[in-house]
Amino acid sequence: MNIYIMKIKNFILLLMIMCIVLSSISMSVMSYAAISGDVNTIVSQTYAFEEPSMDSEKIRELNIGDSVFVTGQEGDFYIIYYKEMTQYVPKYAIDGTDAPASVTGVSVNPDAASLASSARKAREESDKALHEEFKQQEAYNEILEDTLEQERKAKRNTVIWITVMVFLCVCMIAVSVLAVIGNKNDQEDIAQNGENKAGNSIEGKTEDNKLEDSKSKENIL
Repeated sequence: MNIYIMKIKNFILLLMIMCIVLSSISMSVMSYAAISGDVNTIVSQTYAFEEPSMDSEKIRELNIGDSVFVTGQEGDFYIIYYKEMTQYVPKYAIDGTDAPASVTGVSVNPDAASLASSARKAREESDKALHEEFKQQEAYNEILEDTLEQERKAKRNTVIWITVMVFLCVCMIAVSVLAVIGNKNDQEDIAQNGENKAGNSIEGKTEDNKLEDSKSKENIL
């Protein structure tokens, strides 16, 4: 019984160690994960879509002057990242170009081209100013990416550590219960051995008394 309990204890301790190691590895990997992209300005009123299609569901309205974080492109759409969601914005709403021929029923801002040009120049000047100010530090977009990633990582780390702490608490309780059971079994074994020894001692004494009585009777005779 004690050997069985020891095996269970060792197995639980091994699981605890593996859980801690895996949590450390996962947090190290997440610390290097990042979202790359650029901040762009909306120059023509449009919507953020759920899929790269004008027929897909509209998630939110985007007005002229709004800033969006572009992480990529797919077809005639830019992929943007907003509140931990991937959304799609028509390219013409950022580039200031005409809407594709396949797109109908949309109104393109006539000043979109000039606004897009101004936005690009402003962004270039802003980037230069940031490079000069921070020197060898990361560029503006990387700083924004780090901020977004820190928020996501903090949420993931919180969930991971809560899971680890709950698991460790359960393991500690299980080990304590097994230890109590083991001690109880040991005490029962000790008590049983004591009773056996006491019984053997009494039986031995009884046999000795019988022999002495027999000898006494023989002497009397």
